[in-house]
Amino acid sequence: MAEIIHDFFPLMRVYKDGRIERLAGEGFVPPESDPETGVQIKDVQIDPQINLSARLYLPKNVDPVQKIPLFVYFHGGGFVIESAFSPTYHKYLSLVAAEAKVAIVSVTTG
Repeated sequence: MAEIIHDFFPLMRVYKDGRIERLAGEGFVPPESDPETGVQIKDVQIDPQINLSARLYLPKNVDPVQKIPLFVYFHGGGFVIESAFSPTYHKYLSLVAAEAKVAIVSVTTG
């Protein structure tokens, strides 16, 4: 059995091997385009050694040669609860990308 070095019940546990077990906010939405907003959504892995990844939100009907703003979003929860793939942030950021016509990078670790 893995050794727990920090137990922050009911939020998370940190193990000696570096693994983090989230006990709350573990919902996951797949990176599918949002049918309501037309926003294209993709997941990218930035650094697998530290489990750093991001979800990209690209608004529809944007000219491919047109420059649009980039919005970098660090979700609430202090990287302890929820993630960039959680239902709460997924829907919110899809709406922001569609309404503001911005590309969004939502960063997550763990």
